[in-house]
Amino acid sequence: MFNHPAVSGVFSMRTGVRRVFAVALLVMLSACGGGHDTPPAEPSLQTALTGSINSDLFFTASQTHAGYRLNVYVPANYASTSDRLPVIYVLDGGPDNGIFVPMAHIAEGVGVRAVIVGIGGFATRSTDYRYPGLNPYYAFLTTELMPLVESKYRIAPDQRTLVGHSYGGYFAAAAMLLDRQAGHTFSNFIVMDMATHEQGGPLADMERAMFTATGGKLPGTKLILSGDTAGNAKDVDAFDRMISARAYQGLELRHLPTTSYGHVEMINPAYKESLRLIFKQ
Repeated sequence: MFNHPAVSGVFSMRTGVRRVFAVALLVMLSACGGGHDTPPAEPSLQTALTGSINSDLFFTASQTHAGYRLNVYVPANYASTSDRLPVIYVLDGGPDNGIFVPMAHIAEGVGVRAVIVGIGGFATRSTDYRYPGLNPYYAFLTTELMPLVESKYRIAPDQRTLVGHSYGGYFAAAAMLLDRQAGHTFSNFIVMDMATHEQGGPLADMERAMFTATGGKLPGTKLILSGDTAGNAKDVDAFDRMISARAYQGLELRHLPTTSYGHVEMINPAYKESLRLIFKQ
């Protein structure tokens, strides 16, 4: 049953770009390590956003009993148009972390016209993104947060993308396995340097359940994997092997070349290439 969540803050569009004060990315994840190579420069990060970000949103979830601050980006011409747009949901993308604004810049640089929703909750990520907490978090995401967001913004429901890195990458991978057991909520999954660690067993169980439920058919599904040698490339490789062994019909799986930039430093280049593969091919 859908429970109408409690929302505080102004759930409306703003006319300017809100300055977002972020926590340092170096506190980001348990698998953080130093890289060997320098990531390519991202020119779009040196320019001002043409779209706008609303960071005054707070969501209290009945499924997880936690609160989440949100960032919502809309393109510059959103208010003067009426078409429905793709939506990109970014885990760890709230005002309590530092990845969202660069991701909005990169999307503009690639030429992706989409609504981008950054979901906070950094303090609870080790519960929300891991088994068994990922089950109520997935329910929160799909039955509470998304219906509310998509009632306020013009969203194309067949063009949803979920983005996750590290623990968030593990959740994004698990979300695909859960999603296809019950329907088709998301079309695209961007899984960056996923941190499986000791949770390979639950992931394998979810994959078996998905294979049984779908009969090995995943039409309209794009999965973009990326890993870094200083982070969790081995976990990403293992997930690739598990999925590839099934030869799912209809699944478009791309595994980006493994980098050596660093666990955090790989985010922007991997995200940029993933957007290009999803939206520009």
